[in-house]
Amino acid sequence: MRETFVLPKLDNLRDVTNCSNDKVVVIAIIGKSAFNVHGLKVRVLGQVFSSGIRRSTFETEHSIEGYYDEETQIVYLHAHTLLDTDCLMKHYESLCERLKNEDVDFLTVNDEIRNSFAKVMLFLLYVSHIVILSHPGSTLDTNYIQYFKALTSLGQKLSGKASKYLEKVDNISQDWLNNGRPCVPRLIFYFERCPKVLYLLCH
Repeated sequence: MRETFVLPKLDNLRDVTNCSNDKVVVIAIIGKSAFNVHGLKVRVLGQVFSSGIRRSTFETEHSIEGYYDEETQIVYLHAHTLLDTDCLMKHYESLCERLKNEDVDFLTVNDEIRNSFAKVMLFLLYVSHIVILSHPGSTLDTNYIQYFKALTSLGQKLSGKASKYLEKVDNISQDWLNNGRPCVPRLIFYFERCPKVLYLLCH
């Protein structure tokens, strides 16, 4: 059984009568994507998502689509944000309209985009076992360093609140309560393009 969904709408999963209660692994995909790839990151994994859902996710500036594969007991979460070129182009006109407001300038809108992306990152880092940070180029975007510094600070502040919410869940692991989340995720950096030096060596 394979089901796709868009957070926070989980009706598709609730309607599955034979859904197993066994443990699952949550793999999240975040980052940036190039133009004309429908916001698809890490293509090998990203192809599991239906094209219909992929198109609908761009109706909002930020969204997380999911895919549950019961056979392998894996939940895939794929983030679409304004850092995806296709999504940015979709909302370009609405962003320009916001800039016409005298109280809003480019830096204000840019900060809003960065803050929204940071919130998506924080959520996925809290609920995932493995997080894949995808980049369309072959070099690391150093802006992520600032993101991780901010998320580390914010995560420390939210840890206590998260633990209190988890206490309300029956039969929950003590490790979850101590850490304020299911586990400390493993972060994998994925570059869509191979550096020219390596490409020449391989060919």
